[in-house]
Amino acid sequence: LSFERRFNVRVEPKSAYKIFDLGALPNRPNTFDAALNDQGAVLADAAASASGRSRRTFVFEGLESGGTITEVGTLAGTTSSGAGLNNLGVVIGTSLNAQGASRTFVRDPASGALREVGTLVGGTNSFGTAIRTTATKRCSRCATT
Repeated sequence: LSFERRFNVRVEPKSAYKIFDLGALPNRPNTFDAALNDQGAVLADAAASASGRSRRTFVFEGLESGGTITEVGTLAGTTSSGAGLNNLGVVIGTSLNAQGASRTFVRDPASGALREVGTLVGGTNSFGTAIRTTATKRCSRCATT
């Protein structure tokens, strides 16, 4: 016995991405993207001017359902800049602290609290640049100056 089956397959391309206008935030009409996680949350910075001075970091979630915007905050300084957002909602970035030094922060998604990571021995500043996809509180790459 011999069997032969033939199938006709039709492949229809599906859009991999959707584009959403995040709009402008009050008093901060310039938005700078930073990261996107697998759940569709967007990490972005917003500033009062196109130069990016006085940036603040925000997380946009639920874009397809109306969404929410959450300000990440600062380390008691005037600016923050997000760099990474993992699938657990943990944010890593850099903020000025109360002394005006740039420091890496990690934001806990449950409490919203920012934790200053600090610097390497002898360093004055640190800059958070990335976070592992599933890391809960670990900076995967931090540089100091």
